[in-house]
Amino acid sequence: MVFHHLFFWVVFLTQSVLCQVKTHSHAEDELFKTLFSGYNKWSRPVPNISDVVIVKFGLSIAQLIDVDEKNQMMTTNVWLKQEWNDYKLRWRPSDYDNVTSIRVPSELIWVPDIVLYNNADGEFAVTHMTKAHLFYTGKVRWVPPAIYKSSCSIDVTFFPFDQQNCKMKFGSWTYDKAKIDLEQIENNVDLNNYWESGEWAIINAVGTYNTKKYDCCHEIYPDITY
Repeated sequence: MVFHHLFFWVVFLTQSVLCQVKTHSHAEDELFKTLFSGYNKWSRPVPNISDVVIVKFGLSIAQLIDVDEKNQMMTTNVWLKQEWNDYKLRWRPSDYDNVTSIRVPSELIWVPDIVLYNNADGEFAVTHMTKAHLFYTGKVRWVPPAIYKSSCSIDVTFFPFDQQNCKMKFGSWTYDKAKIDLEQIENNVDLNNYWESGEWAIINAVGTYNTKKYDCCHEIYPDITY
């Protein structure tokens, strides 16, 4: 008799959990349909064309792969931490079974075209084969990985005790300061997930916010340089 009662409760609880999972999954399906019905990923996520999209930016270095003295470049494995707000991707959790966040393929939404300006091999963009974390407030968090080869002026006069100053300059490729502006998530490069190199050590990695007018254009462009 005890066994039968136990079996009944196990079946009842299992069915209850399955119903909750099914309901939650259905709510996410409905949320996706609502959010992306008529969504245009090509336009900046601002209610007024004069508004500026603030992109919070941070750099996390996972590995310093190589410092190539001959070709004057540094190879790094990095994560680009980016956050912004998309007013078109907001919802009320109470309308969708209290779903407060979802993961969406980054190729479905507007993303800032942040590139490494001093790229040495022509690969400026990051991979879009990563998902973005979307919150009900409209906040979007996207942390795509990338392997960069950046130009670096290397002086080996004091080898093997030399110190090199290699910069990484990030900014939007097409949007000027009136369209996209940058804010630093943290002042320094994030080294929490850094894999120590047996040959090189990162001594200092501070980010600075800059603005510049280039010869090509009339507008001012912001960047964050480490």
